[in-house]
Amino acid sequence: MASTSSGAHDNMVQTFKYLMATQFLSRGIPFVFNSWIVRHLTEADYALYAVQFQLFVTCVLFLSREGFRRACMRTEVPSYNGSIEEYATRLVKVAWMVFPIGIFFTFAGCGLVFWLKDLSFSDPYARAILINEFASVKVTVGN
Repeated sequence: MASTSSGAHDNMVQTFKYLMATQFLSRGIPFVFNSWIVRHLTEADYALYAVQFQLFVTCVLFLSREGFRRACMRTEVPSYNGSIEEYATRLVKVAWMVFPIGIFFTFAGCGLVFWLKDLSFSDPYARAILINEFASVKVTVGN
């Protein structure tokens, strides 16, 4: 019994080491790259990178997900005899709507930025907006 307990302890220590390493890498690598990028930006470029693009992505994701999230939170699930599956099925049937709504708001937001700033596809700012648009669609699908 002592060897089983020791083996479980060693396994837990090994798992902790892997978790610590993945947390360090998942937080450390973006920190290093963001620090390196920020050191090479001008004030105007930093404002664009840190504020405008973040605001664009946040608005798109908020508008595409928030209504569905609130609807899920307000759903009353009865606590009697297995009808939870019925409500879960209803929610899953509606969950697919997040993707087309996200694409709609992404393209609408991108079109609005292009229209307000009078951009063409050859502008570097326009290309950056398009990259952020595709990243927003990916985040909408991935989460």
